[in-house]
Amino acid sequence: MDALAMDKISIILVLLASSYGAVLQGHARPVLSSDNALLQRNDDETASVGATRNFTYLFEVQTGDMRLAGTDSQLTFTFSDTDSNSFELVYDGSGEIYQQFFERGQYNYDEFTKDIFMKPCRLKIKTDGRGAAPSWYCEWVKISVWGQRFEEHYEHRFIVQHWIGPNDPDPSELTVNDCNKASMASAKKNMPSSFSII
Repeated sequence: MDALAMDKISIILVLLASSYGAVLQGHARPVLSSDNALLQRNDDETASVGATRNFTYLFEVQTGDMRLAGTDSQLTFTFSDTDSNSFELVYDGSGEIYQQFFERGQYNYDEFTKDIFMKPCRLKIKTDGRGAAPSWYCEWVKISVWGQRFEEHYEHRFIVQHWIGPNDPDPSELTVNDCNKASMASAKKNMPSSFSII
């Protein structure tokens, strides 16, 4: 075998060794990175045990688009779930902050945090009947909840489509209870595909 052939073989061996090393490096990096990430995640979870967790809530509401549908009254929205958890949102339509809320045809929203993950399925709306326009027509109310984990997400739209006010025949307090619907939807979701709820 001449010197030229030997040089070619040497070059090929060097290239193969380099490629193999690169392949090993390419596989090693993500494995080490993944291991480090797993350790970091476990450390974070250990550190967060006992710490207060906050959940983001988004409140959305749509006022009807008809004459006198808007209101300046104070409205109280009480949300509750099937585990007897509840919270209230109070908005004073005549106050400085929420003066532009609940006007005719208007969409409003508010965002806040709580330290509990709830799945509200019952809504009670109450008006104090004050102001120049005490009655209010509500189309719908929606509540959404987000946590830090993928499965911690919930949203529900309450279809109201009703007047609320201090004068007959408008009720000053109205309740929309969708808890049975939520229970049925949850049961249907967890059932085998061969079963159905009628």
